Amino acid sequence: MRRLSEEPGELMPGEGNRGVNSVMLVEETPVDSYSCRVLRIAPGGGTGMHSHPRVHVVVALSGRVRLETEQEILELRTGAAVTLPGDMPHRFVNMADRAAALMVQNLFPRSSGSA
Repeated sequence: MRRLSEEPGELMPGEGNRGVNSVMLVEETPVDSYSCRVLRIAPGGGTGMHSHPRVHVVVALSGRVRLETEQEILELRTGAAVTLPGDMPHRFVNMADRAAALMVQNLFPRSSGSA
């Protein structure tokens, strides 16, 4: 699992760019499809533990959400971003007394045999 806060990034090349650090969240990836949703999680609410083949790129939009995997537990606060590989069991739980929101981008792997 990648954490945006731990990525050093690199200076953004190009004319006119100054003092801009770029962190690539998702490298160019062959995918069949892409989707993006916002999860609005009520206080004390959360998803069940689940896994799927698609990759998640998650950005915390508001609130405090606990991300649980089989390996670790992370607290996601506003602005935090993580990448979850496909097939990693995970769940999201709102730890606060206010609603939380996550933007979840889904990258669906290419089906075998597709070009």
